[in-house]
Amino acid sequence: MIEDKVQITERGLLIEKPLSESEWQALGLRLARAQRTHRWLIGDWWRAHQGDESARIRFLQELEIDLKTVQNIASVCAAYPLEERFPELPLSFHEAVMTLPKEVRRRLLARALEEGLTVSELRELARAETARMKGLEGVKAATPAPSPRPKPKPEPDEPEEGVLVPGFGRTQEKRPEKEEARPLRMPLRPQMSESVRPTENRDGFEHSRYPNVARVLFRNGRIILWNPSAHMTPDEARALAEVLLVAAEALEGRPEEVVAWR
Repeated sequence: MIEDKVQITERGLLIEKPLSESEWQALGLRLARAQRTHRWLIGDWWRAHQGDESARIRFLQELEIDLKTVQNIASVCAAYPLEERFPELPLSFHEAVMTLPKEVRRRLLARALEEGLTVSELRELARAETARMKGLEGVKAATPAPSPRPKPKPEPDEPEEGVLVPGFGRTQEKRPEKEEARPLRMPLRPQMSESVRPTENRDGFEHSRYPNVARVLFRNGRIILWNPSAHMTPDEARALAEVLLVAAEALEGRPEEVVAWR
């Protein structure tokens, strides 16, 4: 057992006997978990105090622990109940997505764990998600409600458009009135892939199997990548190519509506 070979002291590790490869790895895993848990423990301990605030600060100074650091850690602990924390990820990962809605940050943390993202890559995803949500809020706030349009009065005894009537020749085609651009109404042309669908907010397209990486949005009449820094597998890259083709078809089909999206 490792306990028979290693002692943890206040000064460090006291290794009394050589460690095998498996024992050395097990010890490293234990130390890594202890390091990840340490900051959570400090934050929860700081929040548990209910006495005099000045006394709490003086005691922290006696321990030679920085007050601002502890307060930052405690703020992350307050944002994440125990059941919402990912023990495999450091506290810094949780802090990177702390300001996002619970469902979004849970999805990003799970992705970071699954794909082995760095905290810098996770922050980039968080910034992209924040920008996307702000853009959608701006569209909803700036889009006025469409005014009701009067129904045109039917003209009696008028043949259908483009139908040849003996003795009368071709009837004059009626041009429908130009409809107002409807923001957030997807200008769908026949899709080239059954796997491509509109996004939940109908501001772009995404792949049904890889929605987290194979997604594009429309901004000011242009197509933008939802996550340009994503690391993709070959299948995910092919899925993104399908989404881009459908988005290009939509943009070419009804550009005047896509321009209206903000």
